[in-house]
Amino acid sequence: GAGMGKTHLLVSSMARHNIKLGKDWLFGRCQTSPIIFYQMLWSMRKAGQFVVVDDCDALLRDEDGINLLKGAMDTKYRTVAWNTKSNVKALDGSIIPKSFEFHGSVIVCTNISYGDKQTTKMSQHFSAIRSRTREHIMDYSDKDDQYAYIAHLVLDLCYLDHDPDTKLTHQQKVDMLRYIMANRSLFHRLDARYPDTIARLMVARPGNWEAHARRGIVALNNTKSK
Repeated sequence: GAGMGKTHLLVSSMARHNIKLGKDWLFGRCQTSPIIFYQMLWSMRKAGQFVVVDDCDALLRDEDGINLLKGAMDTKYRTVAWNTKSNVKALDGSIIPKSFEFHGSVIVCTNISYGDKQTTKMSQHFSAIRSRTREHIMDYSDKDDQYAYIAHLVLDLCYLDHDPDTKLTHQQKVDMLRYIMANRSLFHRLDARYPDTIARLMVARPGNWEAHARRGIVALNNTKSK
């Protein structure tokens, strides 16, 4: 689901296991084309390396991108290819072969359920990809479950602590979560973006953050509903 901390989970997990960005994994976000994805696969082609694509919806709507994913995710014959007349250069400037074996891992992070209840050609591709993946669904439709999850992010995973503008004391975190619980009728849905927004107000306006938080929540809900 949107705002449930997917990106934070990925980045923090890599850091916790000492998997270095640029050396052991690459991160493609938002606008990643198939040819860039091919370069990323080549750079992270060894076992134990990762390519992460996060909210790259254009890549997942492109047949070339989907075919690259299918090749990289095949359980046995993991050959990916880019058979064009022009050469494709790696990130270091060297020429990438027209095809190669991929032994790394690919993580696809998205909040869209591709292929569900569809009979299009692309849905058949998505079905093939999903048959080769392990899915981890991070979605909570019930507000109680949503609240429990963001409380876990705030208190257990300390996901706000990485930024000085959102770093709170333990008591401030408890106060914020109590505020969210008491005012949850204001929220369209609870997600990890609200604690981030409220934490910034608590740091910047410690004396009157609650009034500003209420106005900010209403404004955010109005924006999401449009």
